Amino acid sequence: MKNIATLMFLLPLGMVSTVQAETTFTEGARDAVTLHPSCRNENTGLTAMGVVLPNGPEIKVTVDNPDGEETTFTMMLPYPDALISKDRKGNVFNGNPIMGARPSFNQAALFGTDFTNATVATFGSKSETEDTKMAFWKLKGVNVYDIESNTLITLPYVPEGELVTVELGFALPKFTPESCLATMNVRGAQVARCDQIDSATKTILVGSEPDIRKKRMRLTVERDLENNPLPAHCGEGISVTLEPTDAEAAELEAKIMTMVP
Repeated sequence: MKNIATLMFLLPLGMVSTVQAETTFTEGARDAVTLHPSCRNENTGLTAMGVVLPNGPEIKVTVDNPDGEETTFTMMLPYPDALISKDRKGNVFNGNPIMGARPSFNQAALFGTDFTNATVATFGSKSETEDTKMAFWKLKGVNVYDIESNTLITLPYVPEGELVTVELGFALPKFTPESCLATMNVRGAQVARCDQIDSATKTILVGSEPDIRKKRMRLTVERDLENNPLPAHCGEGISVTLEPTDAEAAELEAKIMTMVP
């Protein structure tokens, strides 16, 4: 408990950098995207959040065509050439747009983390079909926030207006050299749970209905034009946006709702 308390004071709340966190990466990157969960209504507190990823086997796809029109549709395996990738040996596989994602421990004193695996779009040279589908962060019960001293002590919520960050680590595929894909926008469905707080006792109101705040995790993958140039006939290439299905987003929301603060 002493170590946890020490970590809590080393990780201040409400001090998010004014510099925008990186959200654009080059194909094939291994990195982390920073998420900003928050509750902004009076007398609410953040208790949990989660993200569901658009890694199939069914995804929602929006294609930005060169003529400026957008086309949105759902897509099942097998994917078309634009979304198929190759491994280092040249083996072709249906591209999982975000692979091996895990919630990071950049706020380990505040959050417990977890993830769930499920059947996804095939990825990797071994044609794996199981990968991270959802990632979760849940406030640890040891945390309490004292409004007067602006310190965490022991209550299981982060008060409204206090901005914290969490990170989702991932690996990205490489674009097929023959495709016209220039940019791939990955949009995970992000849900934050905000519970009602009794301002007098600074505790979560028993039996209160939690608020659900929805955002989109934004991650942009750009083609490495130096090492993987677009074919001449592609012009400036096409851009696609990949999102989880509405059913998957609803499943995430239901899971967050059932979490006990």
